[in-house]
Amino acid sequence: MKKIVLIGASGFIGSAILNEALNRGIKVTADYYDLSSNPPSFKNYKF
Repeated sequence: MKKIVLIGASGFIGSAILNEALNRGIKVTADYYDLSSNPPSFKNYKF
């Protein structure tokens, strides 16, 4: 199984790459900047 780390997964291009990778069955670790938290923080999520 292939694995990737995607930085900026919540952005326009990053979200498209995330969807395509998941559709192809690739395991993804996604890093993104969460602006909804106070203070904004860097998050990590595994799919």
